[in-house]
Amino acid sequence: MSALNRKLALPSGSSWWPLAGVALLCLVLGFGAEEAREWGRYEREAIEAGEFWRLLTGHLVHSGWSHLWLNLAALGLLAVLFAEARTPLGWLWVLLSSAVVIDVGLYLLQPGVAWYVGLSGVLHGVIAAGSLSSLGREQTKSSLVIVAALLAKLGFEHWFGPLPLTQSASAGPVVVAAHLYGAVGGAMTAIPGLWHHHCTPRD
Repeated sequence: MSALNRKLALPSGSSWWPLAGVALLCLVLGFGAEEAREWGRYEREAIEAGEFWRLLTGHLVHSGWSHLWLNLAALGLLAVLFAEARTPLGWLWVLLSSAVVIDVGLYLLQPGVAWYVGLSGVLHGVIAAGSLSSLGREQTKSSLVIVAALLAKLGFEHWFGPLPLTQSASAGPVVVAAHLYGAVGGAMTAIPGLWHHHCTPRD
């Protein structure tokens, strides 16, 4: 089997299940429509009033079905590309770290963001963690391309705002800062392993 075919093959182990679990939660909440969005979205004033579940559910509810399907399609692609780069517990750590860094970043550094919904920030964490975790493996070149593309996207969003496709599909405002914070959260989980891989003496 060629390297490309191995790269695009469905994961053979169980490493994908945390990503699949997140997709299922997003889908279930999607059927809750506006009521689920109102209940679950990251909402600054509600969090300050003690509704702390929104720090988690804000990443799982979406502004509409087009927003949801776009994020689920991206998550499925990432599962195919990167699932085997981490253990199941490793992916749980990536998802949690990305969500926490987004929440902290939005709350402390983006006080003007009154509310936020969607998985896209966490997806940027999955991209960062998956590509960095794959460096030094057989997928080094493709992982470097993905890292470069991620940095280019984050740079574009910083200077010019959201990509037109993401803005139209989300049917609402795109908080590009969440993408940056999510990528930072994902990268934080992968850098120690990357450092260990490149600094460990080899025979």
